[in-house]
Amino acid sequence: MGEAIISRRGGGSNVKSVQSGTYIMNPPEASKDITISTVNASNCIILVSGSPSSYAYTCLIAGHMVDNSTINVSRSSGSTFSVTISWQVIEFNAVKSIQRGTYTMDNGTWGGTASITEVNLLKTFLIFSWKTNGGTVFEHSYAQCRLTDNSTLSFSKSAVASLCVVDWQLIEFK
Repeated sequence: MGEAIISRRGGGSNVKSVQSGTYIMNPPEASKDITISTVNASNCIILVSGSPSSYAYTCLIAGHMVDNSTINVSRSSGSTFSVTISWQVIEFNAVKSIQRGTYTMDNGTWGGTASITEVNLLKTFLIFSWKTNGGTVFEHSYAQCRLTDNSTLSFSKSAVASLCVVDWQLIEFK
């Protein structure tokens, strides 16, 4: 199907390691587990992005840690176009906690909220990625995720008529 390319580099003062790579996802493939060098997944975040072969709406990619040596990248099923997925796994030293989850906004809804374990907002940041079945109109494919307060995430999307799946990561430093 596709090809994964992996590299590994040392990081700055709080960054223990960075791994990155690309994977070309061809139709009808919608999900891929990629093996990485072993890390402590409890101290890692994953960043993903997609570069479409054709239409911009085909580049919406979600990604999450599966375990200490595997990540998963995915897109909505049924895409008939290839997409080049770029990913990075960043492992940190001084992590107090990482919370992860998936939030699904079904057709007919605009969003919602999810409770999280309380965090210090001054030492926490949020990363999220999403995929959607928004059809062929890119404007119907946007998602938003934000920290509403120290124990709540809020989610919204740009079109009520589309399914949107958000993979989120919340990292709190010591």
